[in-house]
Amino acid sequence: DEKKSKKRRASMGSGALRGCARLLRGMEGLDVLGASSAVARGGGPRRVQVTGYGASSFIVDDVAVKSAVLVFPRFALVWNVRMQADISRESLTAFELFNPKPQTLIVGIGAPGTAMSAEVYGVLRSIGIAFEVMDTPKALSTFNVLNTELRNVAAALLPAGCTS
Repeated sequence: DEKKSKKRRASMGSGALRGCARLLRGMEGLDVLGASSAVARGGGPRRVQVTGYGASSFIVDDVAVKSAVLVFPRFALVWNVRMQADISRESLTAFELFNPKPQTLIVGIGAPGTAMSAEVYGVLRSIGIAFEVMDTPKALSTFNVLNTELRNVAAALLPAGCTS
C-alpha cells in the first residue's frame, strides 16, 4: 500500500544520507556504515564516533570494521585502501562529493612513527580541503573531539597496524 511505502521511506534516515548512499553506491570499494536516523539528546541527528581500533580494524558506532574507513560527521564508509600507496585522488572522491565539503580532513596514516609519502601529500593537496596528518590513534581521537564540537570535519583512517 502506498501509505505504508511512504512511511517506510520516511523512516529510512535523513534525505541527505539517503542521497549520499545512492550517490556512493556506484563507487567501487565504498560501503555505507551507520547511515541511520538515530537522534541524539539535543534533538539533532546522531554524530559518528570511532570508539576503538586494532592493528587492522576500527569500531565505528559499535560496528566492528576490518578495513580502512572514511568517516563523516553522521556516517562512515568502508574504504578500499590497505596502505598509503593505495591512496589516490579517486579513493578520496567521497570527500569531494560530500556537500558541504568538510572544512578539515583528519588523516590517520597508521602506526605511530609512520611518515606520509610525498605522493600521498600531493593527492591530499589536490582535493582542496585543509588536512592534518597524524598517526591513526591520534587521528581518530581528534576526529571524535572535533565532531562532538559540531565541526564540519571528516577523517580518512588507515588501520593502526599500517606502517607504509
